[in-house]
Formats: sequence, C-alpha cells, structure tokens
Amino acid sequence: LGFLLTVFVGVTVINGAVAAVADGVALRTGKFAAKTLIPVVGGMFSDAFETVAGAALVLKSSIGLFGVIALVVSCFFPVLKLFAITLIYRGTAALLQPLGEDAVSDTLEIMARYMYAVIGAVAAVGLMFFMLITIMVAAANLPTMLR
Repeated sequence: LGFLLTVFVGVTVINGAVAAVADGVALRTGKFAAKTLIPVVGGMFSDAFETVAGAALVLKSSIGLFGVIALVVSCFFPVLKLFAITLIYRGTAALLQPLGEDAVSDTLEIMARYMYAVIGAVAAVGLMFFMLITIMVAAANLPTMLR
C-alpha cells in the first residue's frame, strides 16, 4: 500500500508539473498574440487577459479548498463508522468469551484486527485524494507564476 501510494504521488506530481508548464506557455502565447495581433487596443486586451487569468486562478483555488473540505467530511464518517464497528466486534468478543465457545470470540477479535486494515485503506485513499487535489491546485498556480 505504501509503495503504490508513493508511485501515485510521483506520477501525479510529474503530470501536474508538465501540465503546468504547458499552461504557462499557452498563457504567454495568448498574451503575446493579443498584444501583437490586435491593433490599437492589443496592450489593454493583453492586460485584461492577464487579469482574467488571475481571477480564474483565485476561483480555481477556492474550488480546490472546497474540494479538500468536502473530502475531509466525506472520509470522516466512514472512518468513524469503521471504528464503531471495530469497537462492537471487540465488545461482542469480550462478552462472548466467558459465555460461549472460544472460537467465536477469537473470530470476532480477528475481524476487529482486520477492520484496522480497512480503516488504513480508507485513510490512504483519502490521503491520495487530498494529495491529488492539492497537487492540482498547485499546478494551476504554477502557470501564473511562470508568466
């Protein structure tokens, strides 16, 4: 799980960096084309193009922040539910141990232990989504810094 998480982050960072450089080149090309190809008002149009790009960047960053908040909220409740199920398994195993056969309580204890692996997997997926959103927002900021 750790190796796959590392590969995922590496591929996403490289993809975000390449896309950001391409977007920066497109932004500079658009500004240059507006400045040179539009007579009389080309300079003003180029400056307006830069202002619109900055406003789009602010909008994209705020949408990215909303995505991170939504991700935290959407991952919190499943993890909380999995913890509750784990506690129920452990409590049931503790109650059944003196009353019944040991195999049943041992099985419930093993299920509770493996629920921690499921919680770890859910947390890893949430972390991957968080990193993906953060990298994409940072990659969106990079073309503006490269102009």
